[in-house]
Amino acid sequence: MEERRSSRRVAARIPVKFRVVREKSGLEVSQPVLAHLRDISRQGMAMETAQIVVDGLHISYDHHPSQRNRLYLQMELPGMGSLKAVGETIWYERIPGSQPLFAVGIRFVEMTGEDREKLLRFLRERGD
Repeated sequence: MEERRSSRRVAARIPVKFRVVREKSGLEVSQPVLAHLRDISRQGMAMETAQIVVDGLHISYDHHPSQRNRLYLQMELPGMGSLKAVGETIWYERIPGSQPLFAVGIRFVEMTGEDREKLLRFLRERGD
């Protein structure tokens, strides 16, 4: 796979809850889905999930690929507490194997200052 990252990612296997959000045709929000973080950086993260369509909402696009959906993300950073962010799916691919599982690359688009500081502390403690 071509390298798309602009900053170093830190590997971390942490549960992540996400909701798919469609904002174009009125706010629609999916039920929460449990996934697992693969790695995280200042700009984004990668996770693994069995679902890329939740309640009829695709993790990446609305009815057309140019209409991007967003993801509401929440995870517990060890020693830091809850981190919430809004992200956009940049790429996804099926992970080979017997069960459907997808790797998903996400760019952060919104995060509070407090959550940004938690993320930066988490990355510093792990060598970023």
